[in-house]
Parts: sequence; structure tokens; C-alpha cells
Amino acid sequence: MVIFPSDILAGIIIMTAIILSIVALLAYRRYGLKAALVSLFIFLIFLLKGLLYELNLYFSWGLDILLIFLALDVVILISLYFALALRG
Repeated sequence: MVIFPSDILAGIIIMTAIILSIVALLAYRRYGLKAALVSLFIFLIFLLKGLLYELNLYFSWGLDILLIFLALDVVILISLYFALALRG
């Protein structure tokens, strides 16, 4: 089995998204910041992207990853805008 750099990066994205989701959830519960809740949503989307990539690779689903990732990136960018707007 050959490990490609994209697989390693997907694993890093998954682990980082899990950690940052936990931090955002704790920040929201402790301080009640709406921006932390939006950030949690963003990190969960990154987690979804990493999982979609890995599952598509392992199960050979044949998904059009580029189209899905571009759509998720649009959602992430719009959510980042709201996270910044709610913070200020």
C-alpha cells in the first residue's frame, strides 16, 4: 500500500478539524459567542471534506470531488464572513 501526500494531508485536516471543533464548542458553551458557533460549523465542514475525500478513496464511490469541494468551499467562505461579522 502506497501512502500519498494527499492522504496524509486529508488525515491532518481530519484531526485538526476535530480538535478545532472541540475547542469551538467549548468556547461557545463557556462564553456564548455566536462567532464560536459559526466557527464550529466551519470546522465541521472541513471535517466533512476530509472524510469525503478518504471515504471516496477507500470505497471507490466515484464522486466528483472537485465539484463537491468547490461547493463546500463557498459555504466555508460565506460562513467565515458571518463569523467575522458576528465578532465585530
